[in-house]
Amino acid sequence: MQMLPVHAIGELYLTGDCISRGYLNRPELTAERFLPNPFQTNQEQKEGKNARIYKTGDLVRWLPDGELEYLGRNDFQ
Repeated sequence: MQMLPVHAIGELYLTGDCISRGYLNRPELTAERFLPNPFQTNQEQKEGKNARIYKTGDLVRWLPDGELEYLGRNDFQ
């Protein structure tokens, strides 16, 4: 998992205060989609924030204006 440059196509990952704890009664899917956040800052670690990152399955392209262009899915969800 790595950050990509502008115009590159990649999978969208999300983090933040509202990320779920996982899928109800689906521990294997939770483990596959809710991952440790490799981009968590030291300050966030101290505050207990953004510890996990959600693998959405959405393919996007990062545009020069900072917006994301949705291109589709990389799975069949």
